[in-house]
Amino acid sequence: MRTRLVLVVLLPMVGLAVLTGMQARSSWAVVEESDRAEALADASVSTMDLLDQLDREEAETAALIDRGGVGDSAKAQWASTDGALGTFRNRGAAAVLAAPGLEPTLDAAMQQLAKLATVRSAASPGLDVAYGPPDGSALEDVRGLYDPLTEVLLRVADAIPAALVDRPLANRTQAIAALATARHALAVERDVLYKAFRQRAYAPGGFANLVKFAAVEQERLETFGRVAGVAARANFDRLVTDPEVKTAVQLRDAALSGAAGALKVDADAWYAAMTRTIGLLHEVEVGLAAELSAKAADARADARRDAVVTITGAVSLAISSVVIAIVIATGMSHRLGRLRRAALGTASRLPIVVDEIAVADNPALAHDAQLNSMTNRLDDQLSLALRDEIAEVGAAFATVHATALHLAADQALLRLDTEALVTALARRSQKLVQRQLAAIDDLERVETDPNTLARYYVIDHLAARMRRNAENLLVLTGTDPGRRFTGAFPLLDVVRAAIAEIADYTRVDIAVLPDVSVAGRAVGDLAHLLAELLENAATYSPPQTQVTISAHRDSAGVVITVYDNGIGMAPQALAAANERLREPTMLTSALAGTLGLLVVARLAARHTVRVELRRGDGGGVAALVDLPNEIIGERVSSVTSSTAAGRPSRVAVQSGPPSQPPRALSPAPVKAAAVVHEPPLIYDELRLAWVATRGGQGTHTAADAFPQAPADWEHMKVVQLMADSPPQVDGAPLPRRRTGAHLLPGHIPTPARTQTRDPIDPDRVRSQLAGLSRGVAAAARTPLPPHRNGRRI
Repeated sequence: MRTRLVLVVLLPMVGLAVLTGMQARSSWAVVEESDRAEALADASVSTMDLLDQLDREEAETAALIDRGGVGDSAKAQWASTDGALGTFRNRGAAAVLAAPGLEPTLDAAMQQLAKLATVRSAASPGLDVAYGPPDGSALEDVRGLYDPLTEVLLRVADAIPAALVDRPLANRTQAIAALATARHALAVERDVLYKAFRQRAYAPGGFANLVKFAAVEQERLETFGRVAGVAARANFDRLVTDPEVKTAVQLRDAALSGAAGALKVDADAWYAAMTRTIGLLHEVEVGLAAELSAKAADARADARRDAVVTITGAVSLAISSVVIAIVIATGMSHRLGRLRRAALGTASRLPIVVDEIAVADNPALAHDAQLNSMTNRLDDQLSLALRDEIAEVGAAFATVHATALHLAADQALLRLDTEALVTALARRSQKLVQRQLAAIDDLERVETDPNTLARYYVIDHLAARMRRNAENLLVLTGTDPGRRFTGAFPLLDVVRAAIAEIADYTRVDIAVLPDVSVAGRAVGDLAHLLAELLENAATYSPPQTQVTISAHRDSAGVVITVYDNGIGMAPQALAAANERLREPTMLTSALAGTLGLLVVARLAARHTVRVELRRGDGGGVAALVDLPNEIIGERVSSVTSSTAAGRPSRVAVQSGPPSQPPRALSPAPVKAAAVVHEPPLIYDELRLAWVATRGGQGTHTAADAFPQAPADWEHMKVVQLMADSPPQVDGAPLPRRRTGAHLLPGHIPTPARTQTRDPIDPDRVRSQLAGLSRGVAAAARTPLPPHRNGRRI
């Protein structure tokens, strides 16, 4: 603990030392940047000076050719230019050392300036020759020769500010470059208008050049005003008040405006005024360069002083902090160790306490006892001699732990109370639904009208679904739903019972099923599980599509597949759903939208059934239910619900009348010795495709099974599905509805069936009711004749 505490304090000290070194390095970097800035400022000044000398040389050469005479003045200007070029080379080399990024730009400038001798030879073949007559025609040719030299120098001037890190210094350097470019533009304007004033007209392209360079001048002067300091702007403002500068600007503006007589100006006067303007602008450049050098030197001195102060103070502070931290850490380590051990022990004990409260016979009493015990134990562990901050932290921790224990225990009690409340409400709902089903059975037993009986069946179906919802709540609270079976049941009956408990049962197709049985202990849960999967598949698929359920036998058991043709699920959602199916969790608000999956997971866990969701080959979702051999048994004959063409038949009554003429079915023979008479089956002719056979050739369509179906078909959808008992067959696999089949054992007493001496012939009753139905339907289809006045009679 002592070592860790020392490290906790020592690491910040190391960080402080690192920061101190970084600050020192930063201070020396400022010093180095000041040196670099000074070198770059010198390079910028030499660049501006060389550019000024080249502009002067260009003007002198053009003037010499234009006005004639000998070249003494041009020779003198050549000497000045050569001196500026030498200075530029020296300072450029220093600038490359200070800023290596400038090397490409400076190398290009040096290569171009090496052609100066060639440019001079081309511009003036002989300085001792007298030229004439003076007409200003040589300006364009001379400028074309010197322009490549001035352009590379302007690029150097623009590149220097970007090499500076210090923003104020970079702004001053950028201001110098802006003034240099503006001064060069003024030189070009001077030469263009000088020729125009001499010839009283612009040369070809002269006016365009004037407009172009006037715009360049304006843009660069705006840049100067934006980045230059107050002193530099003040110097520039004094420049524009000079009389000759005002005269030059007025003459230039008049020429740009194209006013009549604007070119009738003394060319020599214009040349002198503009040369004066360019010279004054160069003076502003020189003053700004001097200011730049002074600022760089001041910044370098300040940086060195700051570096010394910073390094001395930081080192002293770091050493003092380390010593003090080590002394304090030595005294605190032992006491913090005790606090740490007590905290870890309490944290490990807290989940155990909560579990003990949850499983206790009297949770409230266990809550109080555990709370008192943990509080006393924590007080003993955290009793400290000194009453300082560490002791206060220990007391605060004890309080926090007590509060956390109290809240956790209350949450456990609340969860138990909530589960008990939900279980009670679900049981009450379950009993009410059972009573409702018993009442519906009574109504169905005495009802003879087929339309009314069909409506009773719809209500019966809704009540069965309500019962499943109540059972869902019981499953989620970990309670037995209550439906128990002692004997094995065929898998087909279990599937039919599941289909009967969903809303869209007419959309479910049963494909091939193996002829196996399901152990009685798993019948109710498996039917419930399949009903949830079928309802989910029907809900999340288009209403015009079918949901298919099939199964196959393998060595490990039976695999049932529920497949829909919906939009499917994203891979992430599919993986999350399978994780919830593998590991059932507690019910939370986040899972409120997927209660069906949680119910399926809980039911599957009871019988070691594995459920997995997969993406279908053509879209949709396939739910695979893997039943282990422990709950599967064999039967005698094989059962399949395929049609003659090999396609799955529908496990529901069709939604419309048959498309083919109906044919009568022979009634199934009844064994006289074992007949228990039940109330007659209404519309026994309306049998499903999977419950009618013909001559031992397997099943056929529902259209063949309905003789003389009435037109009012929607009122006669009757589904003969087994809820949770095996079908009663008499010679043919025709399931019959049994009174009280939907009821849970032991809830509502079902009247015992009595056998009379004179049993009613069910075939005769069916024939009579079918005739009555056909008559009612025929009357409904026959329109009444209209009266003369348009009303029906």
